[in-house]
Formats: sequence, structure tokens, C-alpha cells
Amino acid sequence: MVQNILIGYLTEGVHSGIDQYLLNFVEIAFENGVHVDFLTNQVTPDLQQELAAKFGSKLLEIPSLKHPVAQYRRIRKILTEEKYDCTYFNISEAFHCIGAFVAKREKVPRRMIHSHSSGVSVANPVVRRLRRLLHYMVRPFLVRCGTHFFACSDLAGQWLFPRKTQFSVIYNAINSDRFVYRPAARESLRRELGIGEETLVLGHVGHFTYAKNNFFLIDIFSEVKKLCPESMLLSVGCGEDFDRVVSYAKHLGLNSDILFLGVRKDIPELMAAMDCFVLPSRFEGLGIVGIEAQFCGLPVVFSAEIPREAALSDRAVFLKKGVTARQWAMTILQMRAKRCAAHLPPTAFHCYSLAEQHKQTESLLLGKD
Repeated sequence: MVQNILIGYLTEGVHSGIDQYLLNFVEIAFENGVHVDFLTNQVTPDLQQELAAKFGSKLLEIPSLKHPVAQYRRIRKILTEEKYDCTYFNISEAFHCIGAFVAKREKVPRRMIHSHSSGVSVANPVVRRLRRLLHYMVRPFLVRCGTHFFACSDLAGQWLFPRKTQFSVIYNAINSDRFVYRPAARESLRRELGIGEETLVLGHVGHFTYAKNNFFLIDIFSEVKKLCPESMLLSVGCGEDFDRVVSYAKHLGLNSDILFLGVRKDIPELMAAMDCFVLPSRFEGLGIVGIEAQFCGLPVVFSAEIPREAALSDRAVFLKKGVTARQWAMTILQMRAKRCAAHLPPTAFHCYSLAEQHKQTESLLLGKD
């Protein structure tokens, strides 16, 4: 079993699906007597204190990729000062390869790389094409820097690793008990938000970025509103496009029908208040929020760019690229049904259970492929 792991990359420990996966990971590592430190571009003091108090973990700040030479030197200094027997880089694009390159150069015995995305989240089409080109150029180099490879879905693995690379899928775990549908929570949240019981409530949880397709989400809701005037949208999250999306909603006259709730910790309760979950993402590593929504008993309408592993029942549908906002709206209204608890196959609870992630993480720590 490995004893001392350096993990990249943690952000603020709240918003990111990668962060939630890594915080679950460090708990399991700690239970198995494995020490974990984290790399981050910006130290969050509260998170730093929490990790130190609970696990004895350090949050080590490194320069961003805007300063590749400085990042290289900082990671190399960390690896030479503290003898890690394993590195574990959780990334979205292949050019996030500096850490893996340094780990190979410093002869770290076990060098793990984990894919968490399936595309380039940049709105500018020129920059996006250049980054995509760079991604495919760097992939063979990235794989030579690693010893073990993982992904949050088959699609995420195919995106990051060259065709013949063997990788294992580790699904992000869900605390299913938290997402059990509770009518009392629905009534409480709707009352708190001023929403009537007969109002159709659509929901979305995610960053406001190019990947999440937030502007199209507003277009979809605009069409739903035309077909079903007594409807609202709950939009949870923040991000670089937040202000522009809010302005776009106001431009369409929807500002009083959309609640932009920012970052929230009561996601299960908010999902209980919803009637249909909408995820029109341009791409996802997995689409974990859509899986959480299904655990809460919600029908979900996905874009076809999301991995098929995200569908757990016949209450999840996929719409092809190019389908209009009006067609999305009509599908949503067809999916609307009386709110109820989830009826999912046992395999869903197994794949995304905390127990399964615990088992997979222990296997990873033991050095098994």
C-alpha cells in the first residue's frame, strides 16, 4: 500500500465535482493510514484548516498554468522536499500535464492520472480549437508520464487517453440517503421561495460556463413559459458567465420567473422542490448532478453529449444536438409527472454508492490496477 500521496488539484472544496470526489478520497485514505497532501492554485484558509485538523493534510499553493515554468519549479521543489510514493493528478485536459511530467522526472513510483471531463470549456471558438488541438498533441506525452489511469466515465477516459490506453472507471459516489425524496422538504422549500404547489419548477445545478450551456437553458425555459405560464426555473451555481446569463434572462423578461440562487449547500432539499431537472450541457465528464436528481426521483432531460452512464431509469431522456429549445420544452412537459420517490434498479445504488467508492479507493491505495 502507498503511504504518502500528493494529489492535484483541489480548488475551494465546495463547488466542484472533482473537489467532492477528492474530499471523499482523503477520508478513505486517512482511514487506511495513508497521508495525503493537495496541490491548489489558491489556498482557501477555511479548507486548509479543515484538512489539517481532520487529516493532517497540507494544501500546497502552486502557480496556475498561465505560468508553466513557475508551476514546474514549484511542484519539483515540493516533490524533492517531501518524499511521496504516489502522485494522483485529477485533470480535464491533457496539457495539464506538468505535474505528471515532474513526478516522472523525480521518479515517483506510482503516478496516477484521472480524467474528469470530455471537452474544452472555452467560449471563444478560436481558443477552443487551439486548446483542443493542443490536447490531442499532448495526450501521448501525458500517458508516458503516468503508470495508472482512471476516468469518471468511459467517455471521459476516451477524451483524455489515447485509444489503446487501459483505464479503469471510478464513478463519483453519491450519498443516496441525502437525496431521498422528502415531501416535507418540498413543501418547506417551496414555501420559503414563495412557490405555489401547482407551479411547474424546472431545476439546474452547475457552474455558469461554456460547458454548461446556460444561455440555451434560458432559451429552453422561455419556451416552457410560453407553453406553461405557471412555471419557474431554479438555477443553482456561480461562474464566469453568471452576470451575462442573468442579464440575458432579464432581456427576455424572465427575471421574475427565474431564481438565481448562487452556491447552495441544500441541494437535496432544492431538488425535492423541483419537478424536472434539465441538463443541456455541451459536454460532461459524467453529469453527476443529473444522477443526484434521479436519486431524488426527478425526471431528467439530458443533452446527448452527456455519457449514457448518467441515465439510471426510463425517467431520463437524451436530446440530440441541434434539437430546438421548443422541442426541449415539449419534452420537459411530457416528462412532467406527479412528484414521487425514486424507483431505481439495484445496479444504480451499487455503482454510485459510497461503499463501492470506498472499495475502489482501497484497491487503488493497495496498488492494484
